[in-house]
Amino acid sequence: MKIFHVQSLVHPIKNTLLNQLTQAEFSRLAPFLKIVQLQTSALINSPGEVVRWVYFPIDSIISLFKIDKNGNTNQIAMVGNEGMIGISALNSSQESFNATVQKKGIALRISNHRLVNEFNRHGALFNKILEYLQQLIAQIGQVAVCNCLHSIEQQLCRWLLQTLDRSLTDKITMTQEGIGLCLGVRRESICEASSKLHRLGAINYSRGHIEVTNRRMLESLSCECYVQSSSVHPKNNILLM
Repeated sequence: MKIFHVQSLVHPIKNTLLNQLTQAEFSRLAPFLKIVQLQTSALINSPGEVVRWVYFPIDSIISLFKIDKNGNTNQIAMVGNEGMIGISALNSSQESFNATVQKKGIALRISNHRLVNEFNRHGALFNKILEYLQQLIAQIGQVAVCNCLHSIEQQLCRWLLQTLDRSLTDKITMTQEGIGLCLGVRRESICEASSKLHRLGAINYSRGHIEVTNRRMLESLSCECYVQSSSVHPKNNILLM
């Protein structure tokens, strides 16, 4: 993980939670926020750990996983620039999930006690994090329902759309094996489902690179879980300065 030290960060910034802070609140946090470069597959947090650092993704995507005793994985949520990783730091509890980088990119990192100090002021950060926590819980619940009730093709469509919502382009870099780990299914099942989406003209797929060519078709092929589990992910031009 590369850490970039900067003199100052300018508000607003391209993370929805931080972007909604007042100038005064952001100014109190800014000296302690560091830009970090996250690499694909890097493990950010593990179950049982006490969270030391909190991450606010900018253009990276982080997956939350549950892993059973046999090593079987299932992605229960993904977090992009709409949210944060390390929310358990706010009550000093242990982490419940594996947090793994799904898409490399940058994030802002801050120590848990610096964030808790601002959270305990009960200002905008307090309210926005509680709103985000409610959205995250809703996403986890809806993904659990989707994994139990809907076809692999529908799950794949939902996963692709959720990933797109947190990306700056219509292209996704992920192997079929990687998607299978996210959805808790075999690579062969992902291969079959992605081949069907390719034949229908919804996506192009080649050696770990997926390009969504018809988003409306992808939405029509997905189940209702996409809409019900998704929060707003504005694709604006607010950048680090």
